[in-house]
Amino acid sequence: MENSKRFFVMVSVLIALVLGFILGNRQNTEKLKQPVVVSYSVPAERADEIKNQLNKIFYQNTNEPPLGTAQVIGGGTLLVRAPEAFQAGIGQMMSQLSTLTVKARMSIHIDYWLITGEESKQSNGASFGPLSTVLGSIEKYDGARKFRVLEHLASNALDGEKSRVRGSIADMENMASLSNEHIYLQSRANSGFGEVNSNTQVNSGDYIVLGENSLKPSDVKLHDDKKISGSQDAHPTNVYHVLHVEASK
Repeated sequence: MENSKRFFVMVSVLIALVLGFILGNRQNTEKLKQPVVVSYSVPAERADEIKNQLNKIFYQNTNEPPLGTAQVIGGGTLLVRAPEAFQAGIGQMMSQLSTLTVKARMSIHIDYWLITGEESKQSNGASFGPLSTVLGSIEKYDGARKFRVLEHLASNALDGEKSRVRGSIADMENMASLSNEHIYLQSRANSGFGEVNSNTQVNSGDYIVLGENSLKPSDVKLHDDKKISGSQDAHPTNVYHVLHVEASK
């Protein structure tokens, strides 16, 4: 985490260097307008992150072209096209980055289940294997339920990167970041059964119920406008959005 903090501090310094040049050297407009292309060696695991930060700095607005562009070539090679005067500050920052020992970024795997639970005299939660524990915790509050898994989505993404999966029923979007052995999770699940947005902190390997809402089966539609089968006199039914989060190297 310490190396990660140092990295972000250095990116902030780079931003200050570039913006300082723009604000303090307007008189050198001819040099500012002359772009040159320079390649830099950067830590491969941070190449995309550095590229994105530079492109944010270079961006002006939708009506004007960017001040420069950065792109990754061959993993650890960053190609920067920018005014010559910018390259000195960028080069200094790259030299500092090359001295850092950066830990490998973790991959975070997220499973999402869209589950309905119909009020019932007898539960079937024990038949769902690894999910049985979290379904059992639901029943402590909602009583016995007849559960049905409508969709299971899964994604893998690097620490701090977004992932999105669109299924036949639901869309799932997540961004998970490691912090002090915990995982900070921003999640959004959307379907014809409702939408849930959540920011939460979990431990690797945890199952969590992201959200819950009631349901009228006869009123719910899928992405293709087909309805979920269900009778008008069905028992009261809830929808549960369940996640499992696990970090790995």
